[in-house]
Amino acid sequence: MSRKVWLVCLVFVAPAAFAAWTILGSLFEPPRIYDTGANPLDVVAADLDGDGDLDVLTANRDGLSISVFLGDGRGSLTALEPIDTERGATSLVVTDMNGDGVPDIVASGCSPGCTDNNIMIYHGLGDGGFERASTHSIDGVPYNVAVADFDGDGLLDVAASDYPGQRLLVLLSEGRAGSFRQISLPTGSQPIALAVADLDDDGRPDLISSDHGAGSSSVYLSLGGGEFVERIEVETGELPYSIALGDLDGDRLPDLVVAHSTDPGGITVLQGRGDGTFDYLQRIDVADRLVYVDTADFNDDGRADIVVTREKQAFAGVFLNEGDGLFDTREILVEAENRIYSLVVTDLDHDPYPDLVTVDYERSTLSVSLGKKPE
Repeated sequence: MSRKVWLVCLVFVAPAAFAAWTILGSLFEPPRIYDTGANPLDVVAADLDGDGDLDVLTANRDGLSISVFLGDGRGSLTALEPIDTERGATSLVVTDMNGDGVPDIVASGCSPGCTDNNIMIYHGLGDGGFERASTHSIDGVPYNVAVADFDGDGLLDVAASDYPGQRLLVLLSEGRAGSFRQISLPTGSQPIALAVADLDDDGRPDLISSDHGAGSSSVYLSLGGGEFVERIEVETGELPYSIALGDLDGDRLPDLVVAHSTDPGGITVLQGRGDGTFDYLQRIDVADRLVYVDTADFNDDGRADIVVTREKQAFAGVFLNEGDGLFDTREILVEAENRIYSLVVTDLDHDPYPDLVTVDYERSTLSVSLGKKPE
């Protein structure tokens, strides 16, 4: 059984239908393009070699690999030898799994047809290189992954969205040797994305999914010890594809942004109550199906803005926060040259302005757009 939360309408903002500012790219420098392995699905940034500069990894679905790029601190990347994954990598997390102070990789992998799937862990060598540490067969299809200590034992656990299985999979670590115990948390139809945050301000990491076929999100609040409260269902609107969590209104509670893959697309902004539930705040209409969403302060005003990618389009879109979690519905278009699938908001050049790194699934490329002072 689940608890269904009906959204309380706090504010209605009439969208300016598909409006876009004419300041194309005014927040970013012209993009730089790099080749990846075949059909990248995910991209992450982390300091892999301990030099203080952020580096980039991509999960290459049909390339059966993870591409590794070292950053020079000025926004340029140098490709290293890719990591062989044997199965198609679909999602990545970079974190220190074994507690040695060096970043490691957690990746989800699917065989052709996703009939034989796993979670792969690679230990970092400290120079941008990695070695396979362990592979864990999964009863399900791990589409997206996240990492946190869900049971409070000081060891990192792994969560994944099982799209066809209508559930979240949680792999609870059973020791430094790298063994895990799998539990399942039921969701609505077709959970595709998931995120981790402390949604109820109790100091424990909680889980939230976007249930694409159900028009909702599933929230699981952690009780510690690997136990979770009864599922909370949050109505989000039709075809939620990607989600992002961030403090949009300055109250220090996580809010929820949902990108919809409807045609035309849209963004739903939900205000966190601090108990795992959310109130409706705003809907922004967008001209295309959306694929990915994230939040960051792009114009250096101290407020989190929204960035989205759309299906098979060579640009991203930024919506600026006007305060109290409400957003200007005029879209700032960010050219990328490649057709963006997913992205990461990061800082590759050590300045105050966020950079965008995006991947193009069809062209097997990576694009770097360095942020600059707003014009």
